[in-house]
Amino acid sequence: MIVKIFGNGSELSIERKNTSIGAIEVCNGKSTNTLIEVPKDIGNLYKQDKRFAENLDYTIITHAHHDHYGDLEGLLTRKEFIEEKDLTVILPEKVEIPVYFLDDYKPKHVKILHTNHYEDENIIVEFFPVDHPGIPTYGIKLYYKRTKKWLGYSSDTKKPVVEKLKDCDIILHDCAGGLYHTSEEEVYNESTRNLALEKTLCIHVNDDFEPEKLKLAKDNISV
Repeated sequence: MIVKIFGNGSELSIERKNTSIGAIEVCNGKSTNTLIEVPKDIGNLYKQDKRFAENLDYTIITHAHHDHYGDLEGLLTRKEFIEEKDLTVILPEKVEIPVYFLDDYKPKHVKILHTNHYEDENIIVEFFPVDHPGIPTYGIKLYYKRTKKWLGYSSDTKKPVVEKLKDCDIILHDCAGGLYHTSEEEVYNESTRNLALEKTLCIHVNDDFEPEKLKLAKDNISV
């Protein structure tokens, strides 16, 4: 599995861009591409990795804050009307995202599913609730069946969730700190207790964030 960090920033980040993660499984000549959270400007995704974006199979969104669903409508419009390529969007049962072009249009290529557990021949997606006050928010465990790799993603959370993700091959954890997010210190402590320190990386951080105990998730990561 290759993990691509398209952005590792928090809602107010400018230089880092909002957190958006690509996961790629390549096995027997077949590539399965998954996007976790959508950039605010979908054009940036295509500029960063056009091949990934054009061959996207799944998009997963964790909650209805704009820095997480971003330009979802732009992505879906492009898939439906320009590329005419199938895309499955997976959201937790309690999460609703506004996609206005669907109001009077029945899509042929875009499929939006609300479920806390998704499974097909390629992947398994497991959502679990996290503590992010004011809005239903969920962390993710993503499993690629062919290569048997797990990706763990905390989403926005006030409390660390490393223990829930400790069996994953990589853990991408909110380290924004403050009232509604987990601090790097808290994530480091829980990662240490769960023997997950080497595979836990910081995401959803401010532009001035410099890691002191953990590593920052950036660029492309082989898992």
